[in-house]
Amino acid sequence: MRPFRLRSVSDLNTADEPEATRTERHASWAELFFDLVAVAGVAALAHVLGPEHCLVTGVVATVAVSLSLVVKHGSDPLPDQGRWLLCGAVAAYFTLGVVTGVASHSSDLQRTISRVITGIVVPLLLGLFATGVAGRTLVVCLALVVLAHLWFERRLAPAQPHV
Repeated sequence: MRPFRLRSVSDLNTADEPEATRTERHASWAELFFDLVAVAGVAALAHVLGPEHCLVTGVVATVAVSLSLVVKHGSDPLPDQGRWLLCGAVAAYFTLGVVTGVASHSSDLQRTISRVITGIVVPLLLGLFATGVAGRTLVVCLALVVLAHLWFERRLAPAQPHV
């Protein structure tokens, strides 16, 4: 069997390519199988966690799409749209966590501030100022943001539920 031909290409992936140098893209069976497993896994996780987690699923899918741009561009800087998509998706993920924690009264002030700083402010600043940064470097910076968030969460004592 031969690989599938990808017939539609988004403007985001080819905006910086001249028409003459655009090549036809192919997807192997292994890539398609991996995509199917990833989609099924995210859908199953959303079903188990409940309907309120559909926003988190959407944000995770957005991060996955923007990571494909990093793979495409490698050590080159991402286009502005790709950089903002990646940084905005990480900030949106943490924004959902902050809103959920505040709405459920399960987050104290210190925890909320650490989530806002590590999860929202830093990715948005990276989106604004990391214009010439390589895509891989941007992913490492955002991974450090997630690790910093996890470090803050482990250092803070568990939040006492408000009754």
